Amino acid sequence: MLNFVAIIKTSNYFTIMKKILLSFFSCIMAVCAYAANETTYTISAQDIVAGKSGSVELTTNGYGSQDMATESTWYTFTHASYSFTSCRICVASASNGGGIQLQNKNDNKGFIANTTAFNKIKKIELVARVASGNKNEPAFNIYVGTEPLPSETKLTAEKASKEDGDFKVFTYTYAVADAPSYFAVRDDQAGALYVDEIKVTYESDVVVINTPKFETKGGNYIGAQSVVLSADEGAKIFYTVDGTDPKTSETAKEYSEAIAVAETTTINAAAKVGDAWSETVNATYTILTPIATMADLFKAATDKDTEVAINFNGWVCTGVKGSNTYFSDGNGNGIVSYGSNAGFKAGDKLSGTAIVTLVLYNGYAEIKNFTNNAEGIEVAEGGEVAPVVVEIDDIAFVNQGAVVTIKGLSYNAKNKILTDGMADITPYNTFMTLPDFVESESVTYDITGVIIFYVKDNKTTIEIAPRTEADIVTNATLADPESEWSAASEDLVEGETAKATFTTKYTGTVTYTSSDENVATVSAEGVITAVAKGEATITAATAEGEGFVSSSKTITINVVKAGESIFSKSDFEGQGTSGSGSEVKAEKNGVSVVVATGYWKKGDNHLKVYGSKYNDDKTEITTPSTVTISAPAGKHLTQVVMKATKDYIKTWKVGETDLTIDEEAFTATWTGEANDITLVLTSNSQARLVSFDILVADGEVDAIESVVADRANGAIFNLAGQKVDDSYKGIVIKNGKKFLVK
Repeated sequence: MLNFVAIIKTSNYFTIMKKILLSFFSCIMAVCAYAANETTYTISAQDIVAGKSGSVELTTNGYGSQDMATESTWYTFTHASYSFTSCRICVASASNGGGIQLQNKNDNKGFIANTTAFNKIKKIELVARVASGNKNEPAFNIYVGTEPLPSETKLTAEKASKEDGDFKVFTYTYAVADAPSYFAVRDDQAGALYVDEIKVTYESDVVVINTPKFETKGGNYIGAQSVVLSADEGAKIFYTVDGTDPKTSETAKEYSEAIAVAETTTINAAAKVGDAWSETVNATYTILTPIATMADLFKAATDKDTEVAINFNGWVCTGVKGSNTYFSDGNGNGIVSYGSNAGFKAGDKLSGTAIVTLVLYNGYAEIKNFTNNAEGIEVAEGGEVAPVVVEIDDIAFVNQGAVVTIKGLSYNAKNKILTDGMADITPYNTFMTLPDFVESESVTYDITGVIIFYVKDNKTTIEIAPRTEADIVTNATLADPESEWSAASEDLVEGETAKATFTTKYTGTVTYTSSDENVATVSAEGVITAVAKGEATITAATAEGEGFVSSSKTITINVVKAGESIFSKSDFEGQGTSGSGSEVKAEKNGVSVVVATGYWKKGDNHLKVYGSKYNDDKTEITTPSTVTISAPAGKHLTQVVMKATKDYIKTWKVGETDLTIDEEAFTATWTGEANDITLVLTSNSQARLVSFDILVADGEVDAIESVVADRANGAIFNLAGQKVDDSYKGIVIKNGKKFLVK
């Protein structure tokens, strides 16, 4: 008590009390600020791979057995005490940035979602990238809620972008209201999504040290690398390369400059602020030894996609067909590369070293997603491959893509094969239209072409694909009668006679036959008459004799009804633009077809009609994808049947009326009476059409009849048949019905 009195009596009493009170209130303020602390949690693509917590593996460029309907097949992972679940995700290929790829195909719409709750989420940031040559931006949505796997409350983003080498990087920032605990990234828009990292800012009463970031991403590399790390301001980075934890290991080093990696190495790293540590993260850098020969490629291939380094010096592109690109090393060996938009053309010569995906497919090695702008290679024109003379029995999988010459082959017309008497090979029109081969003991062929293997139902067919007419040499003791039809095909109306004629040097009797006399007949003199709707093949055959080999030539007769026009491949092929489509059009018999956003690639069997674009809520078409069909002057349309490839007819409407869809026949049908119609593709994904079958009748339909018959295409017309807007007053017609608008 005496001590207390002594303190009171000191001259420093007020000064001491002031300090005590200030210290007390400072502590109170610090606690308040600490309680309201906002922490940003970061998870990178590498963290998603490294944090695997379940039994499902994450593969590269493939989704494995992940099934949206079966939760046990979902990929789960944990990072910095937070757990996540996901489905239809994989590690993207290097050409797509090597991040995490989410799928969007039919019902497979990939997602990533947290299952451990965050405390009051304030902001979400997602970084994604696309290859610079890709015209499409990332398309996805982020949803938030109070329960895991939210799908209703959708956020709106602020977007920024920048160029980063061969990629364009997009940053999407979302301000979050109502302090939810859960989020889900859903690829429910068109196309795949390639994610680099996700950041979540939330309220926290605990300071979380963010993990270091590997600026040099882990993965496969050619040659030594300098690995760059970064961390938040004020944090120090410690790392190890011997598998130990840098937070406790005696071998840990403080990061001060890029880490040199000359051989396959795993780097463990953690950030430290004061005495507090982040979680430990790691990345593996695999230094690949380039494979030098195609023979070694076959030895290295397995049934799983594997990234390998290949020395491409001396490789030449021998041909391209669809998604397949064929290469040869010039020594009789070859390989096929699978992937769309590869950019190569026959004669391209390669040099350099690059990383690609290798897989064993149907017994032969195949590389995937290899393009002419792959990092590490150079492409020059003028490459040539001297064909290697081989016997059919000598051909093996390692020859696929190689250019070979096989001599002394006879043709078997029944099986459509070439044979040397011991083994068979199938000539195929991969790169050119093949001539009509002749089956005769007096005729053999020397064939030069690209070797291709076709495997179906565990049966392998060896094909040889000539590239020019010079690749087919005919050896004959008898002359060719030079038989031919004046046209390859002809369209006829029922009852019409064909204009096509058959000529030959053979002076004996020509035998004419029809594949279907219910469709078209042919007389002994070669006169073709159309009977009924359908397709028939007319054959003109000459026998061997008079110094000539035998011959057999065909013409295709397409018979239509009166007033019918059929549009197909020959009318549209080569028109339009890949990716987003452009105008594709054709006219026949006065009937015109105009596709607004289409693409019929040369060699394909279908016309791609790109899907309509919708608003964000998917409730209204903002940019329709249309097909406009018009009848010739003096006539009107009565029926339109569009046929598609399997499962690609999609859904269509004219105005407010849905077209009749036959999912078994893959057709969409409109019937009515109109001078012209506009069909709208109501799907946001592409249709693939193979033909339009259009019927017209005599006479034009006046404006009002057209409105009623065609349900007005959803538009409004006055009684004079003029199109009017919603402000028009009086009697109008809409969807075939009259209304009084006051």
